[in-house]
Amino acid sequence: MRIRFSLRTFFILLTLLACLCYLWLTLPSQVAQRFADAVNTEDFTAADRHFLRSSDRFLAGWAEKRWAFRARCELRPLTLAQLLTARRQVDVYFNYFELDHTATRQAELSATPLGLTSPSLSSVKYGGRFIDEIRGSMRPTPRR
Repeated sequence: MRIRFSLRTFFILLTLLACLCYLWLTLPSQVAQRFADAVNTEDFTAADRHFLRSSDRFLAGWAEKRWAFRARCELRPLTLAQLLTARRQVDVYFNYFELDHTATRQAELSATPLGLTSPSLSSVKYGGRFIDEIRGSMRPTPRR
């Protein structure tokens, strides 16, 4: 049996390979970049739409509940392991005021071709206080 070469079959296979490469290699980075752009422009409802599960959406709720909420998003450098697993790692840093302290948190996410996976949130780190404590007594100084 002789194998026949068909140009049409070759082009169809080449097109399928290109689509697979787009889905596997390029689309996770595009999803991660769109999410990072939404977070950095403080469009948290658009950023929440990138999550695969609706129960993972938290950015818009945090922005409404926390005072002076700020978020910053960065993409991690692309590695071979991320290319092979069709994922792109994303870090999100949060700053807000809680009671009289500044609070910071970090979330680690991974972008897939379909959307973002569940975030891994760090514990809250408290910074400086903004309300001064009264030092000493409030008694007036005696006059001489």
